[in-house]
Amino acid sequence: MACKRQRTSGSNSIVVDDEDFQCPICMDLMLGEIVQCREGHTLCGTCATGFLTCPTCRSRYPEGRPVRNRALEAMASKLTVPCKHNCGFRDKAGSMPAHWSDCPKRPLECPVGSCKEVVSLSDLGLHFEQRHSIADVGNGRLIELGTVEFMDRHGGITTVVKMASPVNPLIVRASFFDSFDMTATSGRCEIVQVRVFHTVEPVDVSVSLFCVDNACQQKLIVQGPVIHTEAVSVSDDPKSFKHSIRRACHSGTNIFLRKQMENVAQRQCIAMRLEKPAKVQLVGDSLRAEALNILVKEDETEEGLTAQQVYAYLHKSFDVPGGEAAVHEALQALTGQGDAYNTVDDSHFSAL
Repeated sequence: MACKRQRTSGSNSIVVDDEDFQCPICMDLMLGEIVQCREGHTLCGTCATGFLTCPTCRSRYPEGRPVRNRALEAMASKLTVPCKHNCGFRDKAGSMPAHWSDCPKRPLECPVGSCKEVVSLSDLGLHFEQRHSIADVGNGRLIELGTVEFMDRHGGITTVVKMASPVNPLIVRASFFDSFDMTATSGRCEIVQVRVFHTVEPVDVSVSLFCVDNACQQKLIVQGPVIHTEAVSVSDDPKSFKHSIRRACHSGTNIFLRKQMENVAQRQCIAMRLEKPAKVQLVGDSLRAEALNILVKEDETEEGLTAQQVYAYLHKSFDVPGGEAAVHEALQALTGQGDAYNTVDDSHFSAL
């Protein structure tokens, strides 16, 4: 049943039916570009691609393409609508495309192998536990890439792991390219590229490669740099992410060269380890400096920030051995205030 929405302007009331904004092709609300034929039949600009005639009345589009209906676009952008992924979020239609790119319920095809199942991003970890396997690498467990021989024959592997948080599974893609331009993935493996994607929030990880012999002895080959995990980018096509992670990315990822594995026997297994970098400890002057940095960057209210709030900001990136009490003491030393901190006496800067 169509949902009726009422809009009131002065003494006039207009009842708008969702079906008036429903695309006849995808059946979704038309929230972006809206086009029409000469008879006024509308559809999404995206769905109109490739059509020479109106899918409703079959009349030919003028000059072979439909025309924009900007008045209907303006009306649609002002509707308050629910997220099409049923996550519970509601907003103006014009703001929805920005939400969809971050929606935890956005659908994507399972990124592993030949699995075609489409699941929401928030259910990806559960899907792996039920249909594949999800490795817990929190204690330094290795993820096997296979032998060099295997890497020569295959284009790469994709897996999902739990590391920083069980509710934030990470998607790990190791691609094997056979040339330095990183466009081909068959033949001799010359480049191993590791990309790590977060499903909820970003984390810092380091990736290292090991060789493992028949006795399960591990030997470090190379230690990669610390990188920020990438966001999962999903378009309207749930298959887009699966295809995109198989392409090369030249920034923010770990790239290892075949020559770094020259001393590894063809039949020895190559494995990678994901680790969360150790946090820098904050004590004394370093704690006061970072606490001051938080006050300057994060305090946008007249009420100021509490020690608990400042500690929460610091704890995301640092180890604070003294906990909230140490932060409270540092803030008092900086500001001379008691409970909420929002001003800093310039004389304290010299102590830092």
